[in-house]
Amino acid sequence: MALISMRPVLLPLTICLSLTLALAQPGGMGSQGGMGPGGGRPGGGPGGMGPDDMGPDGMGPDGMGPGNHDGPDSVPPGPRGTPDAMFGQGDVPPGPKRPGNPGGEQGSNVAPGPRGAVMSAIGGHDGKTAPGPSGQAGAMLGGPGMGGGPGMGGGPGTGGGPGMRGGLVCPTKAPFPPVKQVTKAHTYTVTATSCPPYDWSGQSTGNNATYQNQTWTFRRVPVLSKAPLYVGLKGSNGATNPSPIMGAIGVTVNGVQIFNNADALRRDAYVNEGHTFDACGGHASPGGAYHFHTDQLKAGCVYTDKKGKHSALFGVMADSVPIYGPLGDGGKAPTDIDECGGHVDKTHRFYHYHAQASLKSPYTVACLRGCIFNDNGNPNLKSHVVTGATCRKASKQYTYAGFNPKFS
Repeated sequence: MALISMRPVLLPLTICLSLTLALAQPGGMGSQGGMGPGGGRPGGGPGGMGPDDMGPDGMGPDGMGPGNHDGPDSVPPGPRGTPDAMFGQGDVPPGPKRPGNPGGEQGSNVAPGPRGAVMSAIGGHDGKTAPGPSGQAGAMLGGPGMGGGPGMGGGPGTGGGPGMRGGLVCPTKAPFPPVKQVTKAHTYTVTATSCPPYDWSGQSTGNNATYQNQTWTFRRVPVLSKAPLYVGLKGSNGATNPSPIMGAIGVTVNGVQIFNNADALRRDAYVNEGHTFDACGGHASPGGAYHFHTDQLKAGCVYTDKKGKHSALFGVMADSVPIYGPLGDGGKAPTDIDECGGHVDKTHRFYHYHAQASLKSPYTVACLRGCIFNDNGNPNLKSHVVTGATCRKASKQYTYAGFNPKFS
């Protein structure tokens, strides 16, 4: 019998590298950005981009559904399971689990793994990696590389709000990331991660809160505009707003992003997603951005009021106008706020907003009264940015004397 010589075939290094990278690409993009709540799973499912992974738990709201690739939505969401925009707010609950059919190249020779695990043709000797914490499953060589963790997948990745940092999970106990503030003559800059200074694990979206690393630049003296920018579900005179501003429209004094009152499907976020909030009132998007849609739900999460006193500062909105808790002069809810949610009172003799009392929609603000000089990383605000020359100033302006916010 003739012997057949079995000799190894050596491929050029560049071909090997190309095959390696092709086989280890992450499964898809999460709805607010990054790789979704499973850390590299959503989009392609555990096994890649097979035909059974295009449903609710593959490319639906838990993968590339109503929230899309990178941060806040700019167009209305498409039908379930279809990517509809480049910037999704992504606050939709995960879809039901469905077994994946491992098609495509990534993981095409391995069986679907558990939720959160990333299968890869080169993820160890057997072609798969063990599941880590949500958002941290490995892919390349079994480490936290292309599939999640601080690598290129999991957590916010290239989205999750304006953060652009991949997958480092916020701590649930001290020490917490600091919020930094630099004050200059006419502006002040706040650098924050949107990681809250408390245990956020009580939120039940199935998503991890991850570092966002966002820088906000505000004017020390806001400039009020003749025409407000409607940011929530309602526009002028209570009409439906066709273009709510999705994504971060403000930041709290402890560095957490403030969103409007809409979820990714343009529904009331508190009504439809309130069950996913933690005790403080925040939750994490599929991109990892922990945020509020409402005022704090528990005293001390952001600020603490004193009986009979005006509410403390809750945060600052994108137009540099401050927002306080729901109580005005004498510790009573104001009755003279305008359509945006702001007024001037005896305690603060400049225009400011109040969070809505009794959790009444729009919960924070319906519109922004000030001119916006910086989009602060939210692409949905970019077209509304003005300069000192193009800002259409209102006839009444304020000096904001005595307003010296402290972020920490």
